[in-house]
Amino acid sequence: MTENLDDKTKEAQVRVIEKMAQKEELDTTGHNLYFKDLKKNNTDAYGKAIVGYAELWGKVMQIEMKKNKGRLTKNIVEYADGIANKKYGGISGYMYYSAQKILATCWKYGFKLAIKTEFPGTSKIKWLKYVISERRKQTDSKLKKAQQKTITTSKKLEKDKEK
Repeated sequence: MTENLDDKTKEAQVRVIEKMAQKEELDTTGHNLYFKDLKKNNTDAYGKAIVGYAELWGKVMQIEMKKNKGRLTKNIVEYADGIANKKYGGISGYMYYSAQKILATCWKYGFKLAIKTEFPGTSKIKWLKYVISERRKQTDSKLKKAQQKTITTSKKLEKDKEK
């Protein structure tokens, strides 16, 4: 990726990747509502930086995965993290782990990321169980919203038939 390159070449490559990432859509398939809520509710600079960092990190990983036949490697995770870190000017450990949680739970490839990363203060098994649990909660809440919408629509149709 950027190994064995001089600093100017690395910076140029980072700019190219950032431009590509602007055109890329973060794939939050199955977790769109949750991710949109995160973006909408994090309006302060700190929250925006966390969500922006996570989004750029995920987009760069997606771009690199396309080049790597859909595989997510530790090198891709670290490379994409480096790109996001350059843009956001060094983030705190809390911000990094918040972004990691966002991607692990919202991003289509989040479980692959969880497998490739560690989460401090917890075992690998607990980290993976957390990710599975959070992803399931989002799916369950999405189903409940869809069911509620269907029920509401059905009631409206029934009322319209009665008229």
